[in-house]
Amino acid sequence: VMCVKHEYIPKEGDKFLNQQQTTYRKKNWSSVMLFNNAKCNDLTPEYVNTAKGLELHKFQWCNDSKIGELPKSWNHLVGEYEQFTDADLVHFTLGGPYYDKTSNCEYNKQWWDYWKEANSVLDVKVLGVWNV
Repeated sequence: VMCVKHEYIPKEGDKFLNQQQTTYRKKNWSSVMLFNNAKCNDLTPEYVNTAKGLELHKFQWCNDSKIGELPKSWNHLVGEYEQFTDADLVHFTLGGPYYDKTSNCEYNKQWWDYWKEANSVLDVKVLGVWNV
């Protein structure tokens, strides 16, 4: 498995929508993962179906030596890191642009552009908009 190996410590005690924040090593590593299925024998369907969420997020199923590293541009944590104009993937860790509280976040224009494009191409409302 490969991921961005964030050195991330949450700034606040609560996550978005007042959920309790949990701090642990490898925080946000699991938010984007690239697997080589031919070599990933540790993450079995049985384990996934019985493991606790934190066991999965903490990579307890994988030896550290088997975790490769992706560039930080593959999982930019919006609002947590300094602004980054060349992100390949963004992670709205504090809430996306579809929430009032985070509507002016970094990459909000791109998110809305993709949302409009998806809705026009599919001719259905594929993503809801929430006001919290």
